[in-house]
Amino acid sequence: IASALCATSPSMVWLIAFRTLQGIGAGCIQPVVFTILGDIFPLKQRAPLSGLFSSMWAIAAIIGPALGAVFVST
Repeated sequence: IASALCATSPSMVWLIAFRTLQGIGAGCIQPVVFTILGDIFPLKQRAPLSGLFSSMWAIAAIIGPALGAVFVST
């Protein structure tokens, strides 16, 4: 929802406000996912799955800005 609001923001002030909402939402995702991993998977599987999830955040942080630059330049 916050992403759609960012796309339709009428001014820079609204864009910053909606990006703040995106950040709050993203900040809530990680602890919830780790809690769900702890509830669903046995202890032996938690470490590899936690590492996989954390690596996806790192990969997204690397690829996201580069992909955004490609979108902006075309």
